[in-house]
Amino acid sequence: YIGATPTAVPLTGADIEDGTVQIADLAATGTKDATTFLRGDGTFAEAGGTNTPAFSATTSTSQRSLTSNTAVKVDYDTVDFNIGVTYDTSNKRFTVPSGGAGKYFFSATARLEDNGDNNTFSKMGIFIYKNGSTALQYLLETSTSEFQGFNNRINVNGILDLAVSDYVEVYALVHNTAWDVETEATNKFQGFKLIGV
Repeated sequence: YIGATPTAVPLTGADIEDGTVQIADLAATGTKDATTFLRGDGTFAEAGGTNTPAFSATTSTSQRSLTSNTAVKVDYDTVDFNIGVTYDTSNKRFTVPSGGAGKYFFSATARLEDNGDNNTFSKMGIFIYKNGSTALQYLLETSTSEFQGFNNRINVNGILDLAVSDYVEVYALVHNTAWDVETEATNKFQGFKLIGV
């Protein structure tokens, strides 16, 4: 140009013809395909997420004559599904895999059945253990043997914050040895990782 320097004017969206700027012009990173979207930070990402690792296991055999007043591990020995191969039927426990640290939701259900004639009990509970110690529990307890019945379905659920290699198991307890953990398809130990927390 010849003469005075033009005054700088900021570029606005109105100055750019629609369709002029292409994805390649944005220096975006990540994979662009039908399953991703462009985030505000200039990266492509999948929408939502997956609640994995995840598993569901049930019992295939009854556990007879529980030890009185002693928490006994429940044998959830049959896997319904096991995404991430994190539930081990040999030791009946879930273990957090590499890269799987985070918050998890767990649920456990068991049916404790009287194997005698309407035996009484003063204490009955189900516990979710984290690394060998109680982390979640449902406990029915009284100072005397006021409870009785042929069977009781008990369950416990909640959220645990877990690190890699932490492990989770389920235990049941009743004060009377005349009780069993009965086999039922509804005896479930389940868990999955929460996303977005």
